[in-house]
Amino acid sequence: MTSKGFGSQADLKHQCEILLDHQTQYVKLIDERRRAEDEMMERIYIKEISEINREYEGVKNQVKAKILTDLQQKRKKWHWIESDVSDSCELPKLSSVSQIAPLRPLRKLRKRGNSLPKVDPSSEDNIASILLNGKGAGRQTVALPSTYQALKDHEIEADIKLLFSSIET
Repeated sequence: MTSKGFGSQADLKHQCEILLDHQTQYVKLIDERRRAEDEMMERIYIKEISEINREYEGVKNQVKAKILTDLQQKRKKWHWIESDVSDSCELPKLSSVSQIAPLRPLRKLRKRGNSLPKVDPSSEDNIASILLNGKGAGRQTVALPSTYQALKDHEIEADIKLLFSSIET
């Protein structure tokens, strides 16, 4: 049985096999092309990433060099200041709270209703207590700085303790 214009059934079967073969070859070509594109894109990405890494390392090295030179300059500056101070005079020892923190006039504090703690200026424990906790007992009335709440901060407490340890030595 032949169909109109197609020829015999064997011819149709043969043409179908040819079409299937072309289709499988086409799919294989598409897959190979996609793989090649993926590999090419991967190579491009790797190349771009390596360039970015090189640039990053260069910038990182420049920043490191800048930081090191800044530190060296600061060390030289501090060494110069330390040698200048040690050559010219000794640092005075602090004898009262008024030398540590500037005092506000007592009248202004009283007008605002702030209580004024009493302090013995010769006692470093009382000075530290006032600066850190706002409490103390003694003969002299001392006003606290306006930034009293900031003294509660851990870093400031550590700085004050360091200050008192340097005063003792």
